[in-house]
Amino acid sequence: MPKLTVSIVDYGAGNMFSIARALEYLGLKVEFVSTPESIRTATRLILPGVGAYSDAMKVLKNRELIAPIKEYVIQQKPMLGICLGMQLLFDFSEEHGHTQGFGFISGSVKAIPPYGDKMQTHKIPHIGWRALSLTQSPTSCNLFHSINPEDEFYFIHSFQAQPYNENNILAYCDYNGLKICSAVQSGNLYGVQFHPEKSRENGLSLLSNFIAQKH
Repeated sequence: MPKLTVSIVDYGAGNMFSIARALEYLGLKVEFVSTPESIRTATRLILPGVGAYSDAMKVLKNRELIAPIKEYVIQQKPMLGICLGMQLLFDFSEEHGHTQGFGFISGSVKAIPPYGDKMQTHKIPHIGWRALSLTQSPTSCNLFHSINPEDEFYFIHSFQAQPYNENNILAYCDYNGLKICSAVQSGNLYGVQFHPEKSRENGLSLLSNFIAQKH
């Protein structure tokens, strides 16, 4: 039986190679897609991303990849945004001004405050291992099926997504009392703020759960 192929959008994101290695470790075939046609014909699509929101959207626009990614999502085929890739799923970001995103999930992306709920200061970027608080049980949430949310995931980011509809939120993490949106879903569209490719067994399990999603 041929290996299932997972497509990673290649627009120069620095984390796409580590994501590919994690998928290959799971026994999957990986392809980097950088043309409209290769995105349209994908069956499992991952949108990676690190760095600045505006730079990422500019590269995607210049390479004419925005329209085919939108067409892919409209078809309800599974897509996962990782880190900045999750933030790009939203309406806009306030990073370096106002930049329009894909608008797949209603909401904005804003800077993480430099203090917690009791005004204690903390470091930005938010870096490190955090447990998750799921909004539903792992048995009823496909992305976190058979995953213990108390086992930590690895984060590194300065901006956070803020969905307008809480029903899109799958998980939060706590940073000194701040509830940071850590995973989202809209149909077969998923996003995670943390890096599953750097999150050991939990991260590999999450990638496996995403790949198992059906059109």
